[in-house]
Amino acid sequence: EFPDAHYWISAKTNSRFPAFSQPDHVALFCETLDESVARFGLNLFAYAVLPDTYELFVSTPTANLSQAVGWFQATLTIRYNRRFGHVGHVFRGRFKAILVSPERYGAS
Repeated sequence: EFPDAHYWISAKTNSRFPAFSQPDHVALFCETLDESVARFGLNLFAYAVLPDTYELFVSTPTANLSQAVGWFQATLTIRYNRRFGHVGHVFRGRFKAILVSPERYGAS
């Protein structure tokens, strides 16, 4: 992890469970993501929510990617389970993060 680094992040749901197939599920995802971005000072450039996966493009002004995304996934799982009566893991495991060079894509 690096300060001011850009990352492409993705995570899949456990057993390809369609956790984000309903508007209420996506709304909870977005609310929790907004909270995580504010809490950890991330810069969110883009995101995609599919029924069984999510992807984010973020930068981290401080080197706190694992803390931020770990908090996001744990908090979302707790809220999801309570709100929708689900039990157990929502996500398959640790998220995948790829370091992206902004210069390569014309960003700064």
